[in-house]
Amino acid sequence: LPLLLGNVCQQLYSTVDSIIVGNFAGEAALTSVGISFPVIFLITALVMGITMGSTILIAQYYGAKNMDAVRLAISTPLKFMLVGGIVVTVLSVALSPLILRLIRVPEEIFDSATSYLRLFFLGLVFNFGYNGIGAICRGLGDSKTPLVLIVIATFINIFLDLLFVAVFQWGAAGAAVATVIAQ
Repeated sequence: LPLLLGNVCQQLYSTVDSIIVGNFAGEAALTSVGISFPVIFLITALVMGITMGSTILIAQYYGAKNMDAVRLAISTPLKFMLVGGIVVTVLSVALSPLILRLIRVPEEIFDSATSYLRLFFLGLVFNFGYNGIGAICRGLGDSKTPLVLIVIATFINIFLDLLFVAVFQWGAAGAAVATVIAQ
């Protein structure tokens, strides 16, 4: 149940961004957020899939009380998430316009969508980090800590979305900045 709720909270980032941007920043900004969702979901699902594999290994070694293997099973995904997070962040930020061209984003929202996606991608390393740490905690039998962290981050995201989009009028970019800070 904590894993399921955590995944729901993680997907709420884009949903909340869409709701707040749609209500306070207009149709073009909402379209920028919405059109970015499949790309964001793909990367998030990839990260979650990779970390689930490490959760299984950590849990097996921890259950067998093989602490040397536990340490290795923890350090390997942490290193991978750090290096992978940096590489994917750099590539994603650089390739955002190409990705949006490939999915045929209309010209009238292209700049807004590019800005949103690039800002969101700047936070990927934190997304990788959360998922890596969450996998480790779950592998060690602690599914509550990752859930508490993502619930807190979700509420921070909602508050910052309202602040940046509704109050400061930053549009879709404000929603992306809120998400990065929350993560």
